[in-house]
Amino acid sequence: MPQKSVPASPHTVLVIDDDVAIIRMLTQVLAVIGPYQVISALNGTAGLEQCMAGMPDLVLIDMCMPTLDGAQVVRALRGDPRTANLPIIMLSAYNQLAERQRGLYAGVDYYLPKPCDIDVLATALRQVFALDAQQRAHRLRTLAEAPGEV
Repeated sequence: MPQKSVPASPHTVLVIDDDVAIIRMLTQVLAVIGPYQVISALNGTAGLEQCMAGMPDLVLIDMCMPTLDGAQVVRALRGDPRTANLPIIMLSAYNQLAERQRGLYAGVDYYLPKPCDIDVLATALRQVFALDAQQRAHRLRTLAEAPGEV
């Protein structure tokens, strides 16, 4: 007798953004594109605390926020062995080359502009969950060896 497939449990996504409307919108989008459970924080400090307390499966983070900005939070997460391999996507209205570089050099896996196309976000989520620690480290080494190219 064939076994029934067990539905995948939802991934927990921590959304760190100082705009409540963005958090609501991302919560709705994530409900549509996959089995995602959303938790949120309204600034970098609260996001970092929530991340350490609850260990989400992925972080979606804004660049410009009060207390700690997105790049500062990402560097803190990448610098801690418990969260060094945590998938991180930055969503930001700041899409200039310097801001993208700042996010990528901090250690995000993807830097996506706001507003973000739903299909692009869904693809980024799939790809980020597929990365392992070696692939993440290789990407960061590549960025360091080719400054200015993003």
